[in-house]
Formats: sequence, C-alpha cells, structure tokens
Amino acid sequence: MKLARLALIATIFISPVLADVIDFENLPNTYMFVGDGQNIGTYYSGVDFEQNVTGLDLTGDTAYPPHSGSIAVWDPYDLSLTISFTTPQSMVGIWYTSFDVLTLAAFDPTATLLGSSVGAANTDGTIGTSDFLSFTGSDIASITLTGSPGGFVLDDLTFTSGTVADTPEPSSILSYFALAGIACWLRGGRRLRSNR
Repeated sequence: MKLARLALIATIFISPVLADVIDFENLPNTYMFVGDGQNIGTYYSGVDFEQNVTGLDLTGDTAYPPHSGSIAVWDPYDLSLTISFTTPQSMVGIWYTSFDVLTLAAFDPTATLLGSSVGAANTDGTIGTSDFLSFTGSDIASITLTGSPGGFVLDDLTFTSGTVADTPEPSSILSYFALAGIACWLRGGRRLRSNR
C-alpha cells in the first residue's frame, strides 16, 4: 500500500516532464507514399507537417532503417521539411537516417531562429543506422530539417511541451522537498514515533 501511494505521488510530480512520441506506425494508407501519397499535415493533433511529407513503409530496409516499427516519414522532393507545433515545446527531437548531413533548426513563434543541431550522415545507401537529433530551448514553435531531397527518413518524433527555465522555479524545488518528505514519512515516519 505504501509503495502504491509513493508511485502515485511520484507520477504526479514526474509526468509533466515526460515527452510525447509519434512513432508513425498508425498512419493510414492514405498518408503512405505508395498509397494515396497524401500529405500527413495535421493528422496528429497539435503537430503540422508541411506539404509533401508522407509515410514510408521500410519493412526489412537496411539502408534507411526506422528507429522503431517499420513506418518512417520523408519528403521525397524538398531540401527542407518543416514540422510546426500548436503549443510551444521545450525539447524537440527525431530519430533519423540520412545519406548526407542533416540539420535541425528550431524557431520560436515569431520565426526567429533559436538554434540548430547537426546530425552526421549515417547511411551509405546500403547499410544505415538510426540516430537521435534534438534541440532543447524555450518556446520552440517549429523545426526545419534540411538535407538531401529524398535522402533522409524520420521516425519517432519526440517533443516536450513547455518552456525551459534558466533557474528552477521555487515551486518546483518545494515540490521535490515535499516528495522527499512524503517518501520519508511513508518509509519511516511510524518508526520515529515508536522510538519516543
């Protein structure tokens, strides 16, 4: 019973920092490149993929392996691919396989560049691996991934809502102390009273 209470309390404090992940495995055939080839667009709530972004079934593919499952996304025509969010994010990352260097640039709601990350090429067109590329910052409204047209695939879009604070909020620090106090009380509070 004590463990269940502690798990519930920990979940309340920890769950806000957990990331959302879109793995693309549930994309209907309408959004697949060899299906109807329709742009993914706003299929996923709160996320908007620019034109020409479709799903790609990479079952058994060794050149461009997805990070998980068999479905990845790509843009076969454009140099850059943009993903926008309806609410600002504090971290955005994606697993990628790319024939050339891949650059992730992050922008705030006013389209001001926040910064960028660069991922190395990780396939030779025959054998490839999937690597994680991310950016952490305040108020990320969109990211643009730039590489060779049709030369990179993306999987497991990962993002965390909110903003990054330069210093911890006093309420956050208080929450950690409260959690530690509750844990001590659950584990040993009764022992302290019995020793009096």
